[in-house]
Amino acid sequence: MERRAPLLSREPWERHPRYPRQTLLLGSHDNFLAINDRLIERAGRVPELEALEPHYRYWIHAMRSHERYEELKLYPYLEHRFGVSFEPSRAGHAELHEKHAAVLAAFRGVDASDDARAALVDALTEHRATLHAHLTLEEMAVIPLLLELSPEEFERYYALPLSKLVPTSLHRET
Repeated sequence: MERRAPLLSREPWERHPRYPRQTLLLGSHDNFLAINDRLIERAGRVPELEALEPHYRYWIHAMRSHERYEELKLYPYLEHRFGVSFEPSRAGHAELHEKHAAVLAAFRGVDASDDARAALVDALTEHRATLHAHLTLEEMAVIPLLLELSPEEFERYYALPLSKLVPTSLHRET
């Protein structure tokens, strides 16, 4: 598969000596945007829109797994380590869930009409805009902190579960 240029600008970090080793997330983020773009494109042209829904649901399942990692390990660790809040990123996940509900509603309304196709394309396009905004915000909050970690601390973070990194009493309930 051909390597594409990143869909989000990362120029400020590319000169850092620990880039890309300590960045995490970036490949997944690019893939999420590319898949959203592909779904929009396909929704505008495929004859049977119902065939897209399983692909959409599979993709969302992967994104939800990614979100769980962030909310259950990455954010709590960085919050503890640097004393920052990732509530805006958590709120972005909630906004994405709302856009997901709108896409599912559009899939439920799918028929052969141009209006139904337009509604699905619009819902996917709104999802994409929310996704891009969330990923940009998240990367601006996360990547500088990951690059600030020493290589040894990053390896420790990467290798160990949160319970070994942060006192259990500080873990968030989800």
